[in-house]
Amino acid sequence: MKKSDCYQSNPDLIESADIISDFTIQQILDQNPDLLERGWRCSQPDEPLCITPQFVRQVRTGVAYLAEHHIPANIGSYDLKHYMEEWGRVNSLAPYVCNCAGIGAALLCGYRAVRTKHSGPNCHFLRARA
Repeated sequence: MKKSDCYQSNPDLIESADIISDFTIQQILDQNPDLLERGWRCSQPDEPLCITPQFVRQVRTGVAYLAEHHIPANIGSYDLKHYMEEWGRVNSLAPYVCNCAGIGAALLCGYRAVRTKHSGPNCHFLRARA
């Protein structure tokens, strides 16, 4: 993925991400209780995640990003969040996306998270089969 892939977007796709409700985001978190702000729970304790307006904006930024971009097999969640952030800044969306919001956006867009014992809070993604 090139940095130039992260620029100006179609405003209709950004607007369509706004239909993602707080309830839908909460469902993803309920289905994935080990998903915390820093990513997946690993050995260190972490605070429970609260759905704030900022978090919702981050997830919506990720969903809008993924409406235009696929996730290459070699990109992990931490790298993906940085692409979402850069794209969000250019498109007047969230300039910061936490790891959890990026993972949650990918899950909402039909990707499946793949964790390894060495991935810590991060993961890679597979496109879920329809």
